[in-house]
Amino acid sequence: MQKQNLWIFTEQNKDDERFLEVIRNPQNAVIILTENGEGKIVQEFETTSLIKNSIVFIEPSRFQSIEQTTHDLVIKIVVYKKTYLGDVNIKLNKLKIFKYFSLYFKEFADFSEEEMTLLFEQIKTMGLLQNFKEDIGFNDKVLELLFSAFIYTITGIYLSNEFFEKRKMLRADEITFQFTKNVFKYCTREKSPQFYADLQNITSRHLTSMIKSVTGKTASQVITEFVMNEAKILLKSTDKTVMQIADDLNFGDSYTFSHYFNRNEGESPVLY
Repeated sequence: MQKQNLWIFTEQNKDDERFLEVIRNPQNAVIILTENGEGKIVQEFETTSLIKNSIVFIEPSRFQSIEQTTHDLVIKIVVYKKTYLGDVNIKLNKLKIFKYFSLYFKEFADFSEEEMTLLFEQIKTMGLLQNFKEDIGFNDKVLELLFSAFIYTITGIYLSNEFFEKRKMLRADEITFQFTKNVFKYCTREKSPQFYADLQNITSRHLTSMIKSVTGKTASQVITEFVMNEAKILLKSTDKTVMQIADDLNFGDSYTFSHYFNRNEGESPVLY
């Protein structure tokens, strides 16, 4: 029997032993979506509010309990093994965007009713498949695709301008979010931190300082990660030659691209 990689819980499970065991496992990741009502997530070093139309990412190893819940609380809790993200068919840079948001922006409120309904329905479908009595032959694969769709949907909401325009962020977070968004959009043709600094009307040095204060990485390192992810996608999923991929990624020639790839990956594009 294949090991379980994904669990779906609701407010009714918040005191169950199995729920507590799964949600406290440091190998897992947790997303809590609140459709209605209020409550508190008690963690080792902090307390986080559950409010209507919000999403919260929590650290499993620090989770203690869900308390002070109102009678009308309606939540969906998605717990998945951290390695599961790498197993499902999510393009690397979209996955990086999701991981970035879930790591650096822990709480999101003010989702629209339509957005929350869409996410809840996706979770409901995943739960229905998990509890389906018959083996349709592709249960695991279908579940992977449903989970991928769920992650894509959250990422798409985060990437919308309207979503973050509603939120007050620290200046460093605001710069980092916009930078990440711009790199996601332009990395196949622009690899210079100066280009991204110019988009925000700040100096390259200030950009790198802000990025490093939030992520622990320089602007150049983040750009390189995105470029390398795009290169890996093209190498894995197309029949294009190294020369064609070098052209797609706006490198001067295949030699420059191969040298760049080898320096960052430790092997040539051909071997990869």
